[in-house]
Amino acid sequence: MRKRLLSAVLCLCMFITLMPISALAANNTKITSGTCGADGNNITWEITENTDPNNNLDDGSTLTFRGTGDMQSFDNFENSAPWTPYRDSIVKVIIEDGITSISNHAFHWCDRLKTISLPNSIASIGDNAFRDCYSLEISSLPNGVISIGNSAFQNCDRIETISLPNSVTTIGSYAFSESGLTSISLPENINEIGYHAFSDCDNLTAVTISARLASYNSSYRIFEASPIKNMVIDMTTVPSGLLKGCDELTTIKITSNVLRIEENFNDCINLTNIEVDDANPAFSSLDGALFNKDQTKLIRCPAGKSEFIIPSTVTEIASSAFYNCSKLSEIIIPSTVTKIGASVFANCTQLQTINIPDSVIEIGSSAFKGCSNLNSVTLPSKLESLSHNLFLDCTSLMTVAIPETVSYIESSAFEGCSKLESIALPNGLTDIGVELFLRCASLKTINIPDKINYIPPSTFEDCSSLETVRLPASIKRINAAAFKGCSNLQQVIFAGTKAQWDAISIADENEELTLKASILYGGQVPVNGYEITFDANGGIPTSSTINTNTDGKLASLPQPPTRKGYTFIGWFTSKGGGEQITTDIVFISNTTVYARWSKDSAPISPDSFTVSVAGGTASPTSAAAGTVVTLTATPRENELFNGWEIAPAVTYESGYSAKSNPTRFVMPSRNVTAAAAVKTKLNMPAQVTGKDLQMTMEEGISEVPATLTAKFSTSSELKGALKERLPQSATVATYNVELLDSQGSPAAVNKYPSDGKLTVTLPYPDGTGKNTHDFSVAHMFTTSAFGKTPGNIETPAVTKTSSGVQFTVTGLSPIALGWTQVQSSSSGNAGSSGSSGSSGGSSSSSNSSSSNKTETTYKISASDDGNGSVKLGSKEAAKGDTVKITVKPDDGYELDELFVTDKKGNDVRIKEKSDNKYAFTMPSSKVNVEATFAEIEKEPERNESSAPVQFAPTAVASAPASAAPVFADVPATNQYYNAVRFVQEKGIMTGTSATQFSPDTTISRGMIVSILHRLEGQPISQGASFNDVSDTGWYTNAVAWASSNKIVSGYSNGNFGPNDTITREQLISILYRYAQYKMYDTTSHSDLSNYTDASEVAPYAATPMQWAITKILITSTNSALSPTSDINRAQAADILMRFCQNVAM
Repeated sequence: MRKRLLSAVLCLCMFITLMPISALAANNTKITSGTCGADGNNITWEITENTDPNNNLDDGSTLTFRGTGDMQSFDNFENSAPWTPYRDSIVKVIIEDGITSISNHAFHWCDRLKTISLPNSIASIGDNAFRDCYSLEISSLPNGVISIGNSAFQNCDRIETISLPNSVTTIGSYAFSESGLTSISLPENINEIGYHAFSDCDNLTAVTISARLASYNSSYRIFEASPIKNMVIDMTTVPSGLLKGCDELTTIKITSNVLRIEENFNDCINLTNIEVDDANPAFSSLDGALFNKDQTKLIRCPAGKSEFIIPSTVTEIASSAFYNCSKLSEIIIPSTVTKIGASVFANCTQLQTINIPDSVIEIGSSAFKGCSNLNSVTLPSKLESLSHNLFLDCTSLMTVAIPETVSYIESSAFEGCSKLESIALPNGLTDIGVELFLRCASLKTINIPDKINYIPPSTFEDCSSLETVRLPASIKRINAAAFKGCSNLQQVIFAGTKAQWDAISIADENEELTLKASILYGGQVPVNGYEITFDANGGIPTSSTINTNTDGKLASLPQPPTRKGYTFIGWFTSKGGGEQITTDIVFISNTTVYARWSKDSAPISPDSFTVSVAGGTASPTSAAAGTVVTLTATPRENELFNGWEIAPAVTYESGYSAKSNPTRFVMPSRNVTAAAAVKTKLNMPAQVTGKDLQMTMEEGISEVPATLTAKFSTSSELKGALKERLPQSATVATYNVELLDSQGSPAAVNKYPSDGKLTVTLPYPDGTGKNTHDFSVAHMFTTSAFGKTPGNIETPAVTKTSSGVQFTVTGLSPIALGWTQVQSSSSGNAGSSGSSGSSGGSSSSSNSSSSNKTETTYKISASDDGNGSVKLGSKEAAKGDTVKITVKPDDGYELDELFVTDKKGNDVRIKEKSDNKYAFTMPSSKVNVEATFAEIEKEPERNESSAPVQFAPTAVASAPASAAPVFADVPATNQYYNAVRFVQEKGIMTGTSATQFSPDTTISRGMIVSILHRLEGQPISQGASFNDVSDTGWYTNAVAWASSNKIVSGYSNGNFGPNDTITREQLISILYRYAQYKMYDTTSHSDLSNYTDASEVAPYAATPMQWAITKILITSTNSALSPTSDINRAQAADILMRFCQNVAM
């Protein structure tokens, strides 16, 4: 009860003692009355007692107002309104017609007030008018209400929906904050909403907003911390900041009335779909993203997307279009795009590579700011400048090629790129901004072009690895802190004379340059040139050395090294990447460069898989995928079988399940681990002997009992509440203790003693004993059957017996046992009660928690293959918690395999609860859940669009002139029309949308592998592990399958490059190895010498290219093979069609 309750009750008791007995006996007896009008006596009020036996309200009083005009205004709620002393008794308020306002604090903290009758004459509801009216239930406001004051309905927990009339124009700050609202519709005449008006509404999930806000401050955050999932926006103008704090929003619907959008959606980090009404004249949507009407401008991609293909209609990507898209790992930009706005990809932390087409001529500031995993970027060849903060804090960026057209690089463009070791600045560069390479801690050398005449402040500040700098003779000034913190700077190669160097104005904080570095004048290079060491990086010969010419360039490169099982790619400035070495590179110091390799093959997938069992046996113990395996549990005498925990999830034979013993399942294409879960039998208490019952225990509390879910959302919270009742120094274990009937099901209440009391004896935990430790117990009630309140806790007395820790509780489970080591001073009492406890009837609300007892929780992530979904019971859990998984296959699909793995990749055992419902016990690390789905076979036909495609020599006739296009951007006259039609009809490739194929868009290595994987029916394989292939990527299973079957291999740095654009020779090589995998003919070869660029074919691709020419997979009209040219989607379709027709025979 609140602190004022006692005083209010005393006042009320004193008042009642003064009342005549006859007054107390009458129905609806008046208690008190008075006036409260703004103009004096224009409004009267009266409190009457509710004594009518037919009254549906709780006992209490009714407050009635009569009169006309406004109420008197009250400054606060403490004893200001004349009815304040009676507010704890008021359960109903009646305001009669004629009254036009409800004053400030009128009913503040009337926490028993349940109903109120408001007339249409009410125009304004004052500040705090109904604040903290926890019991108030009101579903609508009268049509005359114009303004709703600050905090008017704050903390009104029982208001779930409220209809606001069109007359409302103003809603004050915190008006409905922390209320029980589940949905709200804001009508169009509202022109002002105060800050946090609907914040912290824990159940608010749906909002429709039609308000025509005349002005809106982006800092108001009106929906802050409310878990809104769906929003309909029907405003003419969507103001900036409207959705601040809406981080759980997933779907936005924009109506035809929206004409202007200023909101940037940056806080909507879980947004997956923006849907625009087709009738909207200004905007449109495609694939969940927001565009202008003709889709030439991409305005916003939802932050919840992991990949996105920009349609070829787009010419401009608006500022912040992908801002905070932290899940985005794959983006394809078509060659139609010419402009990329500011902050477009800022904070896209999963983006690793990006190819920007040469059509782009402008990229805005901060475009890639905070892309912490971005390691390489291809910039377009027509850029004239690099904007401010372009790659700020791209901490993984190692390589970026700046086109020669760039003449100006703005400030902080590469600030914080801590892995950038080298960068070639274009020769035409005339100006650079401040702090350009600030905090580039790995940068070793830099060559400043000849047209630069000054070094701005902090250009190389804190470049702690910088060793050598080349400066042109044109330099006139080096500004403050330009080389501050360059602690490794050893030499400066200055192209001018010593006199010119001495004439340079060098500002303060450049001691590393002026006092430590040696200066070489005249751009001099040692007589014998610089020594370049070629490290074979695992190859043979292990290293070689070549000196540069006096211009710093190499006359030639050494012969490529060899390495068994690998193909040499080239020489690079670092082992993990960097800039590729050519004879055009100018060296400015002695340098070591490294060979880069691509792996030729991967291990072959095993023919059979093993079954490992704990607590039972398997037959057989190893088997091929598809074999039926029998598991038999062998519990000990003191154990009861409690189901199987199996990793990965398996498909059971008909009539069997995880609860069966024995059980039978179908072997997946993966090793299986299984464990028989058991419950430990406990000594039966005397209270229930002879009733064919069994008491059991399991260590840990895996689930919150149904009767406690309103109080505890997770088992961790429940365990925390139990631990609070035990000594702070105690080590604690929790148990699920049950009374089971003869069928192994929880015993009915009538099987318990009438008072519910049972004596429990728990075995001593490992490492403890009767004479070494003292014990205490906390037990939480889960039923009201024995006069107890669910959620309350008892701490019974404990006796240490020879069999274990003994205590008596009312009902069973959950139980927490705490123990502390016996101190030497009390050793003589070791056999006595370990804890006196309470008498078994004490209770606690159990909602408190202690920071020093908070359990460590670990994150849980989930992924699927796109043919179904995975829903987790929680996104993080503590060790020992039970985590629920619900899988939902798409129509036509069923669950194929379910994997749960810890951070080291080890399988976590899974327990099947029911159809498509599973659970696992949380380990002490983060966990990833991955589900794959298989198409349900249909008889007598298969759905050709999703079934594995059989490559066959099916001819496609030339399109007649009148042929209807398959896609709008591939007309019948297009040279690739037949190929696109073929791959679409055969289910080999699909469009980027229902109407677009995007023929000119490049295609990645991951996409090609995924196409082949899909054609094979999406088998699951264990392939080579690549650094850049995550466990949850959309291409992960495809890459594993392809690598395990020697169809693909990765780069020498351990990467696969799934997002790298595939080249012609790479695609042909993959198809060549795929043909070998399918046992198609690969013996035919043609000579490459007739082609002008035959020497450009990589060694690994030579044989595949010879085979491809024989099979007419590629053609040439200019005697060139173009082996390193990027492949677009139309070209890929053409090659795949030819493969079907000419190879798959």
